[in-house]
Amino acid sequence: MSVPAWFLLDSVDDWKELLADPELHWKDGHSAKSLALSWTQAQGFPVEVKSVLAQSDQPDLRDLTPAFLFPEYKVDMPHGKRASQTDLYVLAFTPTRQPVVIMVEGKANEPFGPLVSEWLASENPGSQKAARIAAICDILGLSGQTITNLRYQLFHRT
Repeated sequence: MSVPAWFLLDSVDDWKELLADPELHWKDGHSAKSLALSWTQAQGFPVEVKSVLAQSDQPDLRDLTPAFLFPEYKVDMPHGKRASQTDLYVLAFTPTRQPVVIMVEGKANEPFGPLVSEWLASENPGSQKAARIAAICDILGLSGQTITNLRYQLFHRT
């Protein structure tokens, strides 16, 4: 039997070392530390996540088993200067051993950022924001879809 990834972290403070800026992002009541506490204390899916999964119209998603957790998972973004960090990548399995990937964006008393329309409106000369949105839409097969009313932070994590 393999050891779940959260057991490989000696303590919740091990997550701190994975942050882009540990001193800035590791504070009581803030998302990074709150997420680390929630997942390490649960030793699996936190109650809030279990509750959401239990409501799924996909029966296999109601009974997932997390196998590995990858905090601060880096994802290369089209037209980006650096990789984007997803707060938590979860690799889970259905009862029939089918893999399921869940990307978690943790928040604690903070918004999910501006709408795509607002994010684009703040574009500076020479920025690649419009090209990034077009590339993400292409990757997701959303050409011609209206995505301007979605939260940019959640949209680009997809």
